[in-house]
Amino acid sequence: MVCEYKGQQELLDAVRQTIRQELRGVQLTKEEAQDSVRVRDVDESVLGFLLALQEGDEMT
Repeated sequence: MVCEYKGQQELLDAVRQTIRQELRGVQLTKEEAQDSVRVRDVDESVLGFLLALQEGDEMT
């Protein structure tokens, strides 16, 4: 059980180190993150609108 726990911790450490290395060069500001959320919301709204139009066409 102790060996399994140690193996899990080593794997977790390796994953964390890999993620840190990959994110080291990435700089994301809070504003960029908020813009990304807004774009996704708009995309979902547009898709919902288009789906509603499509469903309306099927009813007629």
